Amino acid sequence: MFCSQCGAEIEYGAPFCPKCGTRQAEEKKKGFAARVVNGVTDRVEDALGDGSHVNLDFGHFFSEVRRHHTKEEAEEIFIYGTPTTTPTIQEAGYQWRRPWLYSRILAVMLLSLAGLLLVWFFFGSAVTLPGIMLLGSFATPFATLVLFYEMNVPRNISFLEMLEDFFMGGVASILVAFPLFMFFPGSGTGELVPSLLTAIVEEVAKLTIVAVVMHRSDEGRYLLNGLLFGAAVGAGFASFESAGYAFGALLEESSSMSMLFVIVFRGLLAIGGHVAWAAITGAALSIALDRGPFTWKAFISPKFWALFAIPIALHTLWDWVTLFAVIPLCIGVWIVLLALIRRGFAEVSTLARE
Repeated sequence: MFCSQCGAEIEYGAPFCPKCGTRQAEEKKKGFAARVVNGVTDRVEDALGDGSHVNLDFGHFFSEVRRHHTKEEAEEIFIYGTPTTTPTIQEAGYQWRRPWLYSRILAVMLLSLAGLLLVWFFFGSAVTLPGIMLLGSFATPFATLVLFYEMNVPRNISFLEMLEDFFMGGVASILVAFPLFMFFPGSGTGELVPSLLTAIVEEVAKLTIVAVVMHRSDEGRYLLNGLLFGAAVGAGFASFESAGYAFGALLEESSSMSMLFVIVFRGLLAIGGHVAWAAITGAALSIALDRGPFTWKAFISPKFWALFAIPIALHTLWDWVTLFAVIPLCIGVWIVLLALIRRGFAEVSTLARE
């Protein structure tokens, strides 16, 4: 890929030329739906950000998925984040790669799930049920987390650290949520007040663990880091919660088909649920900290509360509305996330050029 202004060779998908700093034009004309979504995203970004824009839309999440990638390319993604493999901010600002590894991980997990389902259907072996519950519950949240890992342009968080936050952060947020439910009785779904109580309890629980994760991390100074930390905790929460609901359906209804319905239903919608909500929470903390060291004073920042209100509102609506109304909520939360990711990219790019 070459700069449209000076002709210098630049990294594929990079929004700015490292030589002259020119912002690159969009690669192709977008359709009506894409223009509408990008227009809405621009307005959201203006409300959340500082006016800096980069050429990034939903198409960037899929443009590399169909391309062939080698094993070495995947290994290169996995090794980032160590003391010897973390690039400088100047290097990171001009080495953006569009995500694709998440699709391979999702495919591997779904193929493994399909294999277990075949054994279950044709041989009736109950031995496969625990694996079906785990793979079905973990596939979409974990693949979405890898997407956020690939979008972490500073590449200053290792894959191992992300796994720790996924498992330990997910379990810890559930541990925090259950005592909170005791202090807020009446939570549930289907009606406004119980749905609101559920949203407050679970989002506060995840917020608590995201704050702990960011506090103990040596990194986490960028907006994209906050999105990744939040997504890790949210993905762990979503995975363990879905596995629990699937197991509950199996026990209560004595029906493996009920369990499978829960897995498919929650798996398809996981991309717009806990992972996305907690990612916004992590971004809210990062914006409140403004690249400074972690301080609990971030919780009194108006910027934090303005953003943290979004996952609470979306979670409330999710538990309150009907099934078909959940799909617009998934689209809405990713418009907010796209605006935050664009702001995070602009932050890194500005620091690199400075």
